[in-house]
Amino acid sequence: MVRAPARTCPNLSRLFDDAEPELLSGFLKSKAFERLSWLGPYRFDPENPDGPSVARNMLPQEKKDRLGPLEAEAARIVTIASHRGEYVLEGLAKTTLEPERAKELLNRRDKLARSLWAYANEHGLFEAAENSLHLRLYRRYDKHYQTFMAEPSVDGGPDAGSALLDELLVDLNKRLDRGDGYSIDKFDIPEDGDEPAAEMYLLFHPDPPTSVREIDDDGNRSSIYFRPPGEAMIV
Repeated sequence: MVRAPARTCPNLSRLFDDAEPELLSGFLKSKAFERLSWLGPYRFDPENPDGPSVARNMLPQEKKDRLGPLEAEAARIVTIASHRGEYVLEGLAKTTLEPERAKELLNRRDKLARSLWAYANEHGLFEAAENSLHLRLYRRYDKHYQTFMAEPSVDGGPDAGSALLDELLVDLNKRLDRGDGYSIDKFDIPEDGDEPAAEMYLLFHPDPPTSVREIDDDGNRSSIYFRPPGEAMIV
């Protein structure tokens, strides 16, 4: 039976259907896929008019297990291309990027193009948008994944740039002991309805994605891709 790419890899299929050749080419050349040697024949120069159609051939030709890493990353891009994801991305771009750089992002033709451009060209901003989006969704449903819930601080919290906050970040750096790869990025989150404006600090250790093998009840093998531990978010 011929696989239906739109069902097995819906997010990757959407990129092939709707993304501009330049952005699609950049996606396939992403650092996240640099170890995928099988992807080489599908990568293309954006000036090659046949490039996108040749690359799309991977959908029916490659196994779902092999396409897993691309589908996982495509799902992240599609999520930020949603209405709420775009709102977060736009707000962070305006407060974080230089005006000309923000203009370059915001002038892309549609939500998917803006999300894909940020993923390829401003990955730190893209991840900040993911964290901000997830934070608000978790607060909305009164839960958090693999961490704890903290109510937004209305008063009594440290002011921006305060010595108390600086001391906390320095102490975290020491206690986490992540070495030279440890870093902190600060982002200003705009006000959104009942959610107050806030500062978000991302603490991360940029290891590449890793995977584990899984075998289901029918004996089918697949890989689950995930990011190593060592990331944290403070708002």
